[in-house]
Amino acid sequence: MRGNQSWFKLIGPGIIAAGVGLASGEFILYPYIASQVGLVFVWAALVGLVTQFFINMEIERYTLATGETALTGFSRFWRHWGLVFALMTFFANLWPGWATSSATIVTYLWGGNANYIAIGMLLVIGATLTLAPVVYTALERIEMVKVAVLLGALAFAGSGGGQNLVQSNWIRDKRFGMGVYVPRITSPVTGEAEAAPSTGYIFEMTPENLNRWRS
Repeated sequence: MRGNQSWFKLIGPGIIAAGVGLASGEFILYPYIASQVGLVFVWAALVGLVTQFFINMEIERYTLATGETALTGFSRFWRHWGLVFALMTFFANLWPGWATSSATIVTYLWGGNANYIAIGMLLVIGATLTLAPVVYTALERIEMVKVAVLLGALAFAGSGGGQNLVQSNWIRDKRFGMGVYVPRITSPVTGEAEAAPSTGYIFEMTPENLNRWRS
């Protein structure tokens, strides 16, 4: 396991979670609920935050200890879990739907056709994720700008569902813990293939390694 990691690297997972959250429930669902029933429902945000804190911590600890993602771990119990989670996350987010809602907001500011703007957004997203050598590094930089602009609103109340699982990918792609031995997600166009098994490794239970684990 590696020690002396840069503290700056630790910001990554939170930036992604905040960026994803700011684009969905916190801008659409919670304002709508507040407009209908007032602030009486704020307790639900607190429950979500506390629950997701423990979920995210355990997801990250699993990847720190093994180097493999939580999704790979789930697949050890049943090989189809990957497909199940992928479908659940897809239907929960439906990118065209979120892109159209964002495009509609843009039309209030600058006008234009929401459908064409949404299509343009999807093309830009697709090109960015395809051409970035390391996908999660590009995603972190984009989300960091987004969150920096919107941080003052303090709107973030946690991501949910399949979005929590990206914390696992982040630990691996940042090379934390045993993630240093597992290949990252790279672009098929501009990325450099990292030939290595996708399954992880359990570190040896020596006093030195356990010391690093506690750190």
